[in-house]
Amino acid sequence: MIKDILEAIQKKIEEAETKFFVDEDWAQLDVDAINPPVKFPCVLIDVSDIGFSNIGQDRTQTPRQRQNGLLTIRLTVAAKKLSNTSGKAPQSQKDNAWKIYGYLEEIHKLLHGWCPVPQKSGKLERRSFNGISNQSGVQQKTVDYNLGVVNV
Repeated sequence: MIKDILEAIQKKIEEAETKFFVDEDWAQLDVDAINPPVKFPCVLIDVSDIGFSNIGQDRTQTPRQRQNGLLTIRLTVAAKKLSNTSGKAPQSQKDNAWKIYGYLEEIHKLLHGWCPVPQKSGKLERRSFNGISNQSGVQQKTVDYNLGVVNV
């Protein structure tokens, strides 16, 4: 089921007007490399946390003990940022440097309130947002979405 959810989210993000490189997050951006193994702008997807609660048994299912779950899906959105946004910078340079926030909004419009696996999951709900600092000229933001799954 988790694979189905991640694949559905990947396909949904690929519908965006911006042509994102979308992949599972396997630490492509964790290295301080000048050329990380990813194309920009990118969206990397991972499940950062899952909590389960037992809901009883169903003798027709395997395993019999059934659970509901609450997943946290983490999206890391990244873009090359090679220019500054200072007050003295040219406007075109500032506009380019702020693009990541437009990417975040575009992705949010696609995902928030959308159900990736009908009859098995609820709708994605944005939970938190964080910035990540690095020294490689890559601007990174993470957004966590919660998603409930039933009878797993």
